[in-house]
Amino acid sequence: MRHICGSHSSEYTNALVAGMLSGLVSAKLDRDRSRRTAIAVYLFTRALQYGTVWLFERFATWYHAAGDDNRRRLMQRAHSVDVVTTVDKLRDHVHISPPSPTEAAKPAHKRGLKQPGAVGGSRPASSGFGARAIHYTRKYASTALMACSDAVITYMLAFNIDCLAPSFRGLVLKASGLDSLCPRKARSMFTAVTHGVEHTGLQGRIPDGVPTREFMASFPQAGDVLGVLDDRIHHDYVACGMFHSHTTSCTHGLLSAALRSFPYAMRLHIPFNTAVLVLFKHKQLRKDPVRAITELIRSTTQSSIFYSMMVTGNVNAPCILRKITGRDIPLNYVISGALGGMAVLIDRPGRRTELSMYCFLRALEALWALGVKRGVWRNIRHGEVALFSFAMAVLMAIYQNDPTTLNLTYHSTLTRIFGKN
Repeated sequence: MRHICGSHSSEYTNALVAGMLSGLVSAKLDRDRSRRTAIAVYLFTRALQYGTVWLFERFATWYHAAGDDNRRRLMQRAHSVDVVTTVDKLRDHVHISPPSPTEAAKPAHKRGLKQPGAVGGSRPASSGFGARAIHYTRKYASTALMACSDAVITYMLAFNIDCLAPSFRGLVLKASGLDSLCPRKARSMFTAVTHGVEHTGLQGRIPDGVPTREFMASFPQAGDVLGVLDDRIHHDYVACGMFHSHTTSCTHGLLSAALRSFPYAMRLHIPFNTAVLVLFKHKQLRKDPVRAITELIRSTTQSSIFYSMMVTGNVNAPCILRKITGRDIPLNYVISGALGGMAVLIDRPGRRTELSMYCFLRALEALWALGVKRGVWRNIRHGEVALFSFAMAVLMAIYQNDPTTLNLTYHSTLTRIFGKN
């Protein structure tokens, strides 16, 4: 690219084109289409992540530079006025007496005087709306992404469970504890809820006095789950009968779901966090083993609480909304998913971005599958190659020219693969 375009060509353009061409060539060398698709979608979400971060940081830099220029012009304008003459004229009109020696000795902020930077009575640009928006975006963008992604996933679970990847669907069913209530048939729970909400005309309600099992016996999708229902128990809604079939109390159902999901989350996080400690923090482990192990226990418990709260909220929190709205509708699951996703605030700040990106990837896959299912769009032949090419173009442009945009782990991984620039 440098040879063709000359020495004045942009290094961003060079890396962008090189990454695109390498992606087009290398993606076709893998004959396994499902593996190509999985890698392409993963890198596509990473390209969206770091591309968005790169654009946002450019905007933030421009905004602060513009604010600095405005403050500089205001300072020059203020210093161009004869300040002494102006103050003397004001004192003559409003009879301002000079401060007493005791008052003059006080700090400026205690005498009610403006602080440096508050030129002309205006607030510093760093405390303006734009600066606050930039600050809160940096702080809570991953939480907002997690909430939106989890809202999509929860909706898909309840009404389009076949659009979720099988491996991810199995993970959610195990984590929620539903797989233990109805072994190998938990997927039928969600299809039964979908039928109860969309096809009975009752918006998920069960008529008064009718046992849940008797009402659901007519559902073609409920044959696999009737064994978990008691003939004598009546639930108000089909979803309540599925997700806490052993009790009519939504509160008891919520607590039992949390108690089921927390041990699974612990079993999931203990080996993972231990491996991270041994492989990547072994120096800290040798230097201060007590502190390292304490941190391991704390982080594992913290992550497990988040995981349990998120899964429990996704599956059981719609009970609260059903009580409020008096019906079972898809919007209840969307809201519950968004609230469940905000449980990521319980986890450590350093893990929130990775967790949100993982859920964003799954939500993106599910949305695409839903669009194909409803005929909105269709799968494109070699589309995964185009995705892979786009992702490599963006990632290489950022990695070669502005590597600080990438987080430390991802940057070190790319450095091991491609070497230092």
